[in-house]
Amino acid sequence: MSELFADLEGKIRHHFAEPALLEQAMTHKSFCGDPGKEASIHNEKLEFLGDAVIDLAIASLLMQYLPDATEGVLTRRRASLVNQGTLAAKALGLGLDNFLRVGKSEECSEGRTKPSLLSDAFEALIGALYLDAGLEFVLELAEDIFFEELCVGSDRDQTSAEALGDFKSALQELTQSAYRQLPVYTLLEQRGPEHLQVFAYEVRVGEVVCAVGEGNSKKRAQQEAARAALELLRQPAEGENGETT
Repeated sequence: MSELFADLEGKIRHHFAEPALLEQAMTHKSFCGDPGKEASIHNEKLEFLGDAVIDLAIASLLMQYLPDATEGVLTRRRASLVNQGTLAAKALGLGLDNFLRVGKSEECSEGRTKPSLLSDAFEALIGALYLDAGLEFVLELAEDIFFEELCVGSDRDQTSAEALGDFKSALQELTQSAYRQLPVYTLLEQRGPEHLQVFAYEVRVGEVVCAVGEGNSKKRAQQEAARAALELLRQPAEGENGETT
């Protein structure tokens, strides 16, 4: 079974000493209800543990990145990072939707893309990593995963993500609120010599391709795609007020 999760272990840069922990973290309770799978152990307990661990990890990292921030600012910043939408997006970034084991009922209802299941799986993974690798490793991984968000300064706490140039966060907020879906980024092209590479990403919301963006890094290309998607999604509908947009 551990071989099935080899790619995930590569992404998080940790090989589990107890592979059963990772298997449990990636097992939704619906999987255990299918015939022949009743003996499987689902991830709710690891999710419970991971919820507390990620809270601690983000709080600790915010103290480092925002040493002059007030308690109120730190609380708001932590809430903006440790919530279902953000954690589900981080789960998609790690590809957990490809590793999550769900039952037939959830599979048929696109359970792998549900923010609730994805955020729970992310927390369960953090709980499993805490048990297998320890808090120091979790802190390092959390810093890597949340680096962009952690770098937003406390003096700009009241400024919107979009105003700060974080179009990915702004798009996520919009699609989560308006469509109850998360944007998904897919690499389309990587071209040019190593020192002058250009990346092209498309961003989808559900089955709809919203926009494509290019940049000299993967992160910049994704931000450009998100910026273009925001512009498109905010355009008035065709024919509104008798005009065509």
